[in-house]
Formats: sequence, C-alpha cells, structure tokens
Amino acid sequence: MRAQFGIFKQANSGKTEFVATNVVPFMPNQSYGWVLVLRTSQQKVKWREEFTLPQKPDTWGEPEALGKRAVSEDGRTSVTEREVSLNRGLILNAWSIAPGDPKGRYVIRVYVEGVLAGVFEFDVQ
Repeated sequence: MRAQFGIFKQANSGKTEFVATNVVPFMPNQSYGWVLVLRTSQQKVKWREEFTLPQKPDTWGEPEALGKRAVSEDGRTSVTEREVSLNRGLILNAWSIAPGDPKGRYVIRVYVEGVLAGVFEFDVQ
C-alpha cells in the first residue's frame, strides 16, 4: 500500500495535478486530500476518514452524498465513511479551503476495512 497527502493544482496544460506536500496554502478553493494505492483483489472497499481541525470551522460543507458523515460535539472533527469501487487499487478523498476554515495544524486518519492505512498531519497557512 502507498499513502500520500497533497494539494491538487491546475497545470499549464489545464489538467489537474497532485503535488505531495504537508503545507496547504490558505486560499479559497485550494483543493487538498489524500491518495491511497491498495494491493487487493477486492472490487470494493470501505474507508473511514477522521478529519480533525485546530478549531471548529464555519461549516463542514454540503451533506455527504456518497456515504455518511458525522461531526463531533465540539465541531472540530468530521468522520466520513464510504464504500467505493477500486480503480487500479486507487482510492482518494479531497477537500477545499473555504471561508471560515481555521489556519493551523490539521490531522486526517484514514482506515480501510477497519485498519489504519494512513495518518496525514499538515499545516494550512
């Protein structure tokens, strides 16, 4: 398995590129997220993402359309769960900087089939 965190940015060619980094620029609509490449014969997997911010954001965005999401009582942690089909073993999730998001240290923990697959600590600045 391979796990990476980074930002998504527009290349000169017009295509979206994934750039591995642990710093996300604090710019509206800047996309960021994680990518996992799994070695499995399974057609589908269940993943769970626990995403903790340094402070409660103004919003966690639109309701989860592809799975389910719960937000902690203090508003700092979102837990998203999905079952997805694999594309060459690839799974990912992305977020974007929105007005009201806090700056600081963020932490994402990703579990695949109940097993911790990656911990991503990064700074939004």
